[in-house]
Formats: sequence, C-alpha cells, structure tokens
Amino acid sequence: MCWADVFIETKVYDLAIETLLKASEIFVDNFRIEYRLAGIYYQMKDNKKGLFHLSNALRLNFNHNTILETHFPEIWSSKRIQNYIAKHTK
Repeated sequence: MCWADVFIETKVYDLAIETLLKASEIFVDNFRIEYRLAGIYYQMKDNKKGLFHLSNALRLNFNHNTILETHFPEIWSSKRIQNYIAKHTK
C-alpha cells in the first residue's frame, strides 16, 4: 500500500485509484484496498463508487473499519458513513 498511501496523503487521487485497482487484481478481496478506495471515492464526491467499496470492505472485514478514520478522518466523521457502518453491526 505504500505508493497508494503516498498518493492519498498528497491528494493525488487518480494515481491512488490506479494503484489500488491494479493491486486489487492481484490481491482479490483485500479489505485494506477496499477501505482506501471507498475513502478516495467519497473524497472525490463519487458516492456511488464510495458506497460500493465501503460495502465490500465491511463485508470482508468489519473490524478494520477504522482504516477510514486513519486515512480519511473527515469521511469517517460523516453521520451518513457512521450510520451505514452501524447498520452492518446488526
């Protein structure tokens, strides 16, 4: 994730997405990739893709949902995101 995280930190989201999508072809069903893609897409206001990847991430590993908090604190603090995560605890 190193390069993808650098791109995320520097807000070069197009390269982060490209890197993560390539990685997802090799590491299928990787929750770390899915959480990062969700955060990026939400940052870019592409809620449809953000929701898609967040759903995948929560399904793959609910317990690591704080990856959003670490890399995307403004997305994590969103009431809509918190409500969506809470629905998956049931």
